[in-house]
Amino acid sequence: MIKILLLMPALALVGCAHQARQQALEEQAWVNTVCEASSQRPEMEPINDAIPSNALKATIGQLADKRKPNALQKSAIVRIDEYHEPCRAATEDYLQRRAPAAAPMYAKLIQDTKLLWAQLLSDELTFGQFNSERARLASSAQAEAEAAESSRIHQAQQLQAQQYQNYLQVQRNMNAYRPKTTNCYQYGNNVQCTQY
Repeated sequence: MIKILLLMPALALVGCAHQARQQALEEQAWVNTVCEASSQRPEMEPINDAIPSNALKATIGQLADKRKPNALQKSAIVRIDEYHEPCRAATEDYLQRRAPAAAPMYAKLIQDTKLLWAQLLSDELTFGQFNSERARLASSAQAEAEAAESSRIHQAQQLQAQQYQNYLQVQRNMNAYRPKTTNCYQYGNNVQCTQY
C-alpha cells in the first residue's frame, strides 16, 4: 500500500510533464506560425530572395551575395521592426514562460540583429555579409540559450530531487514518532507480540 501511495505522485508528475511538454510544443508551433506570417508579408517581398526568414538556413548564394540593397529593398528594411514585431513579441512571451534563462540571449540577439539591419541599410554591408553575420549571431545566441536553459533545468531538477528527499525524511521522522500499538499473547513459556 505504501509503495502505491509513493508511486502515485510520481505517476502524476509524469502525466503532468507529458501534458506540459505537449502544451509547450503547441505554443512553439503557434510562435512559428506567427513568425512565418511576419516574414511572408507582401511588404517583405523585395528582400525575401536576398535574406532568408531563418538566419540559420541561408543558402550558399545568399551568403555569397555581393549586392547591396536598392531603393525598394531599403524601403522594406526601414520598416523591418514593424514587420517583425508580432514574431518578436510572440517569441519573447514564449521564452519568458517556457525558457526564461534563454530570454536575455534572445533580447541581445534582437539588438545585435538591429545593428546589422542598420549597417545593411546604410550600405556598410552586402547581403552576403549581412546573412553571414546574422547566421553567426543566431548560431551563437542559440548555443548560449540552450546552455543557459539546460543549466536552469538541471538546477530545477536538483532542487526537485532535494525536495523529494526532504519529503521522504519528514515521512520517516513522522513514522518514527507515530504511536504504536503492541499486542502480546502468552502461550505457555512463549510470548508473541505484534506491533502496528
